[in-house]
Amino acid sequence: MVRPSPPAATRLKRVVVAGSISLDINLPGADRFFKPGGVPCYAGLTYRRLGLAVGAVTRLAPRDGGLLAPLAAAGIDCFSSPSETTTVFINLPRQTRRLQRVPSLAAPLSPREILEAARGAQLLHAGPLHPHDIDPAFYRQAHSFPGLVALDIQGLVRRVEGGCITAQACPHLTQALETAAIVKSDLEEYEIACGHLGLAPERLLARFRIAEWVVTAGAEGGRIHLAGGGRLRFPSPAATRVADPTGAGDVFFAAYLTFRLRDGMPPRAAAPRAAELAARQVSGAFLALPDARPLFSTPLPICLSSDLT
Repeated sequence: MVRPSPPAATRLKRVVVAGSISLDINLPGADRFFKPGGVPCYAGLTYRRLGLAVGAVTRLAPRDGGLLAPLAAAGIDCFSSPSETTTVFINLPRQTRRLQRVPSLAAPLSPREILEAARGAQLLHAGPLHPHDIDPAFYRQAHSFPGLVALDIQGLVRRVEGGCITAQACPHLTQALETAAIVKSDLEEYEIACGHLGLAPERLLARFRIAEWVVTAGAEGGRIHLAGGGRLRFPSPAATRVADPTGAGDVFFAAYLTFRLRDGMPPRAAAPRAAELAARQVSGAFLALPDARPLFSTPLPICLSSDLT
């Protein structure tokens, strides 16, 4: 696959985001939030807020179709296939790290679903929530997409076992990286990928022909590794308050890609501006998501159990 150079791809008008929409049950402290979640939600709504045409390709149980309402209301084209179950993520912070449980997962997205939805788009943003959120066959067929592929590896360095998430690189991480021109991870995810592949940053980008790898580090900002060995750091403003950090990474990546590919900003300018929107998301001042309980019909007795507090 010949990848467009990201700095030259400044005619971005339409983006398609691929991954499961989810019910997120977030417990940032004493509070409990039920929200629509997943990359199609957080990244998709960010792209729309920034003025792009957006498609979201996802799977969920038909009875839980209300989770798509905020996307449809924002003007996002939803390409949804039925699944017996809907993805549910329970986010439980413990000290400085967030623990996650997954009582149910939607069926994987197929290559056909993703590539058909991406027709006419200049950017395909793949954001799997777990190793089999997107059928691994997609990464072998992504070369047929003529535009730019951006990849958030968060779900590819997770293992799902017994309804719990642990950190571990999945077997098809290598294939996934071969599809992407721009990659995003947080610092822990980046270290897992480097360790799994046994490559230093410069060799990692060269091996997979990645133009930019964005590594976020929360309030500390982050860094961007560039093809050819360049690296730059970027700051992150402090959130005015910590309401709920869920989705901040997706907001950041969607904003960064918009500023880079549509507006032609250099990485040094695009990253701090994207970090400002992510900080607003953490403080609860960017994406106004509704209470998801009226939108979700599957019974969830686990949500009321004492072990979630």
